Amino acid sequence: MLNDVRKAISSNKYFEEDDFLVTSSKNNSNNYVLQIQYRFEPRFKFLAWIPDHETKKDEYGSMEFKITTQESPGQMGETERSTYSGKGELLSGISSWLGAVEQELLAIPIYRQAAEQKEQLEEILTQFESLGDTYFSQEEAQEMKKRLDELEQRIAENLKNTITDQSELKTKLQNLEADMNVLKEKLASHKKRGWAGAVAVRVLEWAKDPVNRKVLTSGAEITKDLLLKAGEHITDGK
Repeated sequence: MLNDVRKAISSNKYFEEDDFLVTSSKNNSNNYVLQIQYRFEPRFKFLAWIPDHETKKDEYGSMEFKITTQESPGQMGETERSTYSGKGELLSGISSWLGAVEQELLAIPIYRQAAEQKEQLEEILTQFESLGDTYFSQEEAQEMKKRLDELEQRIAENLKNTITDQSELKTKLQNLEADMNVLKEKLASHKKRGWAGAVAVRVLEWAKDPVNRKVLTSGAEITKDLLLKAGEHITDGK
């Protein structure tokens, strides 16, 4: 069985056999306990309880080789239990679990990035507590729109100087313009602190694109720059 498990691991192109610790032991119920654990992330584990004999399946006397498992991660949840009938089904289940582990590992950078972005946003909103619970005046809103146009021009010029694929460039410029229009519309409906947060969210999204990082610093700095250039009285909540 252990050799078959190692073959199942080797058949997955993402992993090497030595990426996993594979052990087998016998428990007090005379079941064999198979454990497969990802060496570099121990929470990813496959446990199988394998009986040493068949059990009765129904009242007609049919017999089955019933194997129960606990799999982390599962196909739908963090941990799941499954039942397999026989060695073939078990090996198929192990292959599916390996695919789930692969997907989890590939997703870790995305989860980390999302967590970091949430933390950055909270820090930004804390910095803008002083904006107060007021709306922008018409004069302030017009100044904000002017500053947004300047920022859009800076980002657009960088995109034009960096991206050679015209189709890709067109899409990015259209998305940028749409984002700026949304921010301009929110000037009338959002209070100052809320609008600052909306700007920060957009900047964090733009900064995910390596092309934009040449002209964008942190979300907080860009937001501060917009507000301060439009007049320090805005950041003071006056």
